[in-house]
Amino acid sequence: MKGTMTITKSIGVFAGAIALLAIAGTAHADISFITDKSSVAWGDYVDWGAVATAGSATTPYAAVSNNGLSATVSDTNGFYGAVQPYSWDGNFSLGDNVLYTLHASDPIIVKFATPVFGGGAQIESTLRGDFIGTVSAYDSDNSLLGTFSLPGASVSSQDGTAIFIGIGSTDQDISELQFSSTNDLAGFGINRLQLATVAVIPQAVPEPGSLLALAMGVGSMGAFLRKRN
Repeated sequence: MKGTMTITKSIGVFAGAIALLAIAGTAHADISFITDKSSVAWGDYVDWGAVATAGSATTPYAAVSNNGLSATVSDTNGFYGAVQPYSWDGNFSLGDNVLYTLHASDPIIVKFATPVFGGGAQIESTLRGDFIGTVSAYDSDNSLLGTFSLPGASVSSQDGTAIFIGIGSTDQDISELQFSSTNDLAGFGINRLQLATVAVIPQAVPEPGSLLALAMGVGSMGAFLRKRN
């Protein structure tokens, strides 16, 4: 009986530790990097057709999404608009409206009137060749939620193969997105800004530390039970 009580108590402690581990893993919003546009069911978007038609826009620029969400778009030197392939010869899809800047170090900043669950766009450099695109997300307190980068290549293929960079969250806490590029010799452009209207759930891949702790706990419990038997 004493041995049974000891085993039961140990199992209870172990289960409690697992519960605490699960709580620690879900106490905050999960932020994920999105590189596959088709992996998210985007419910809204901001298209740059007005800027593309005018050819340019002053900063800040007031934009409205397809669902009526207001956003303020800004950079340091103002924007330009283009359409693939007529005034933009890159690897966006034919007919895409493009918002671009001539300075890679000058991020395109999009601030939303109401936070969103995520957002992203295809991005490419105004100069042919390799570049690195970066997207960052901030909450309403201007705290960084996450920043991610992806290498890409700007080519004249006009086939929609420009890299996609986006950020998703399990909470509706993204108040600002920033896009930038590392090619200091050129600017960069983004096409339609996709917006997530529901939680973006990342793939459930346990962190290595959590896996190690769980494996050690299971191994210790197995050894204890074998010893008791």
